[in-house]
Formats: sequence, structure tokens, C-alpha cells
Amino acid sequence: SESSSHYTEVVDSAKKTEEVIQCFTTTGNGSHVLIVQTKNTMSLEKLLRQIQGWPGVTRTETQIILSNYK
Repeated sequence: SESSSHYTEVVDSAKKTEEVIQCFTTTGNGSHVLIVQTKNTMSLEKLLRQIQGWPGVTRTETQIILSNYK
């Protein structure tokens, strides 16, 4: 979300979305980072379309975690 006027709505939407495991506010580009878990790329694409419809969300950037070491 690029707009701080929708801060609460973004956080509330994240809390209500089952696939969202964690929601962080950040500095720098963008305002939130969401850690999500989906079954496959099709369900990820569906979730991204849902998130892109949230009030205040003007763009998303996706990174996929390949490995976890700690």
C-alpha cells in the first residue's frame, strides 16, 4: 500500500486473509510486507488479485522464498 490514509484498512484486510501469515509495516519503497503461504502459483495469483483490490493498494511486488536456514 502506498497510501498511509488506508493503513488501517490494509492491516485489517491482512488480518482477515487466511493465507497471510505475517504483516509488517516498513520504511522505504512501499508500506507493508506480507508473508503469505499458498498451495501453488495459481492460488498465489488469485491471492495477489485479491490484495491488489484492497483499498490503498496501488501495486504489489512478489518474491518467492526458496530456502529457510534459520
